[in-house]
Amino acid sequence: MSLPAPSLSSRIGELYKHHGSDIVPSDLLHGLYRDLWAPLEPLIRHKNVIIIPDGILFATSFDMLPTAPIKKYTELTEKGLVANYAITYQYSLFLVGREVTSKANRNYIAFVPGFDEKAKSTYRKKIEDSVLLDQQYLRLLSQPNTRGLARKLSKILGGEAITDERSTLDRFKAEASGHKIVHIGTHAEYDNMRPHRSRLIFSKDQQGTDSNALFLQDIYACNVQSELTILTACESGKPGFQDGEGMVSLAHAFNYAGSQNILMGLWKIDEKSSSQITDKMVDYLQKGHSAATALQKAKLDYLSSAQGRTAAPAYWAGLVIMGDAAGIEFKPASPNLTWLWISIGLLAVAGLYIGWRRRQSIVTA
Repeated sequence: MSLPAPSLSSRIGELYKHHGSDIVPSDLLHGLYRDLWAPLEPLIRHKNVIIIPDGILFATSFDMLPTAPIKKYTELTEKGLVANYAITYQYSLFLVGREVTSKANRNYIAFVPGFDEKAKSTYRKKIEDSVLLDQQYLRLLSQPNTRGLARKLSKILGGEAITDERSTLDRFKAEASGHKIVHIGTHAEYDNMRPHRSRLIFSKDQQGTDSNALFLQDIYACNVQSELTILTACESGKPGFQDGEGMVSLAHAFNYAGSQNILMGLWKIDEKSSSQITDKMVDYLQKGHSAATALQKAKLDYLSSAQGRTAAPAYWAGLVIMGDAAGIEFKPASPNLTWLWISIGLLAVAGLYIGWRRRQSIVTA
């Protein structure tokens, strides 16, 4: 079936200009729904839908399309495709439905450089010649919400959050594989003209001189065996509206390296809102939902409580899953024995104190 969608590139480009505002371009949004989805809707018999986009559609999140005109983005909880379908994306029809056996035997690992001022200050002190300072690295915004989420999930799922100056490229290459969830919370640069130059940015190493960039072409040689890679990477280099080729190529590289599914951002995403949605998504995964349904529910939860411009698509719709997005069977988290040992220690101290008081009472008597 051929869908007539005139001026699609210019319409999506115009939509991109508005998607961070609380002013809803209702006619534009609903028009895209009528052209791209409505003709196919009678043929859709399932709530889980896999889309294989092409060209400009790589930059479109179908979640934000309304089935009827809306005045506020929060109405999408009832009138949006996100309310009716768990939508995921794939690169090719040949990848849909393939059986993949997971080799992951650990639940979770996170790599979050954080980019706070303390780490940057340490880096400045390492480089004696200021001409050699990586000024772009020093300008990267800090990511406190991502760091906090990684530490929280590592405790809940049982795993490790490698944060701040420890989150180097070498540690990622050495330790990422073999986890059900690999969480990479960092900054990225998507290069649509030269996708192979798209990159993820890690912490500077001890000397601050080696490369801290993981380029797309190098990801293919990595071992990132996982059931889900969370790639909540805030863009630092993509100016304005483009077709998303660099982003998609980056996700494809992770798929080739062993990641069955990739949660990623179609565009520049807000660090706080993406952390909130990712947090809820993992919660739903723990409750037995598929990754597709978990993300759908997490987005609806976010929209239900969002206020003002934070309900705009820029804050939530860009998070999508590339892959079949099945569920994850987590291994029981190893118990945290810290509080147990503290409790035993306190009981021992209390027992000694009571014994001492009794001896004192006997002596006094």
